[in-house]
Amino acid sequence: MPADRTRKRMTRREEHKHEHEERGEQAVRRSTRSTRSTKSKAGRIGQGKEEEERPAPASGSTSTSTSPPSIKGSQRKGKGKAEAGAQPATPKPKAERKYPTTPDGHYFVVRGRLWRCTDPSLSPSFVTHWTKRLMDARRDVGTRGRNGGDVSEARARVQEAKEQLGERGEEPWWVAKGEGGEVCDRKMVWNTGYRDWWEAESSKEA
Repeated sequence: MPADRTRKRMTRREEHKHEHEERGEQAVRRSTRSTRSTKSKAGRIGQGKEEEERPAPASGSTSTSTSPPSIKGSQRKGKGKAEAGAQPATPKPKAERKYPTTPDGHYFVVRGRLWRCTDPSLSPSFVTHWTKRLMDARRDVGTRGRNGGDVSEARARVQEAKEQLGERGEEPWWVAKGEGGEVCDRKMVWNTGYRDWWEAESSKEA
């Protein structure tokens, strides 16, 4: 009998001890769960604050990069567009000199001197042909003169072209046509019968 009682007491003690250990383990597990839950909540709160403070990307933007665009790249693109759209400049035609012409159409004035006009009765193709030959001859006179060459042949061609155009010759084209009129080749305009006309023309320009 005493042995049975002793066994029962030991069994009860072991049961109490076992229950006590289980309660302790349960308390530890609760504490661990509570700590983990607190940390998880704190992490979610901190992440939410970071997302609120982070600037939102611009509308329609698909890139998360905030680095500025390359300036050199933009300049190259702009330069390429400018070069692609650029067109070669068209040379401006030289303005033709307009010299005062006497009312009868016989002379034009250059620096106060009278020079015979081209015969207006000549055909345009004839005038174009001899005008070109005149320009070529004048160019040769200048080139040969600068290089110290003989200009007599080139000057002879100048004379021929001017005679064909009616700008030189012994008899002016209007006299040959019987129109009459004063012959004032290479004279100063104020020393001729065109003086009054010239004074009126000069007053207009002033």
